[in-house]
Amino acid sequence: MNIAAFLPQRFDENEWFILSISCLLVLLIWLLQKNWPKLSITELIFIFLFNQCFSAIIDHLLAMPPFDWYDTGDHPYPAMDDIFLHVMMYPGMTYIVLYVYMLWRPKYAWLIGYIIVCSFVTTVLDWMSTRYFHVITYKSWNIMYSFGFYSLVFVINIYAITKVRRALLLSKSARRQTP
Repeated sequence: MNIAAFLPQRFDENEWFILSISCLLVLLIWLLQKNWPKLSITELIFIFLFNQCFSAIIDHLLAMPPFDWYDTGDHPYPAMDDIFLHVMMYPGMTYIVLYVYMLWRPKYAWLIGYIIVCSFVTTVLDWMSTRYFHVITYKSWNIMYSFGFYSLVFVINIYAITKVRRALLLSKSARRQTP
């Protein structure tokens, strides 16, 4: 196997963008967790592992044949620069959305509005990363699909984190009750 095939063809704006945003997300997550923790370490690990797997699977399904709707980075197939997308950027953005959700705890119409706003902001960031930094090359994908996809991702993540939090609280209370 030729490892060079998985490396970026050239280190250009898309790699710099991914690396820069990944570093900013690491810093922001570290600052939030250190100064105003709203999510436990267990929840943080869950968010990252769940979204790393989820984004890698979905990207692979949608970016490879039979769909082949878009390419990420410089290659028409998964490459090393995709690792930063899956390991840091997608889970990091979802962490920010879930952090604010846990801070604010919107209900009913506010929750729907929150998901719409987060999906819109994430779609705009997706568009900017595509338009100005060439992180993604769309083939038959439309940016409006991203809005629906991000909405679904945020709904799934909010549901999952509330289930994880409930399970952790039940586990903690069960441990306190056992003599």
